[in-house]
Amino acid sequence: MATVDQTGFVVAANNGSSVITVIDANGDQASYTITFSGVRLVKREDDRWWTTPGSYVRPQGNALSRAQMRQFWEQYKDEDQSKSVPALLKWPLKHYWSGDNIGTNDHAWAVDLQNPAPNFDGASFQGGNRFPALYRIDW
Repeated sequence: MATVDQTGFVVAANNGSSVITVIDANGDQASYTITFSGVRLVKREDDRWWTTPGSYVRPQGNALSRAQMRQFWEQYKDEDQSKSVPALLKWPLKHYWSGDNIGTNDHAWAVDLQNPAPNFDGASFQGGNRFPALYRIDW
């Protein structure tokens, strides 16, 4: 449910509980239980593109909307304000497709997450552009 780095920084990996055990230089041990709730998982899929408005690979359904992308960005933006969220996560520095498609053609909205302060209104791009997309897992 969680990972801990060498400095003791704990990161939730899913909803649930984890027991964190630490041992100091003297061999003394202490443990505590930490419970996470409200964790929402996303999956990044790179190089998403399509050629027709009805294509099944269009980023819709489970892809994050522009509003959800803003919420995702809010979780990470303060870790290092000089870097974009994809840079912090070591992800591709590109626009990211949203799940907000433009129904009258083969375009969809993409957000420039490589910018440390993205415009979440997004930009309209044709489906032939290859961008990553973020998909919801089980929510």
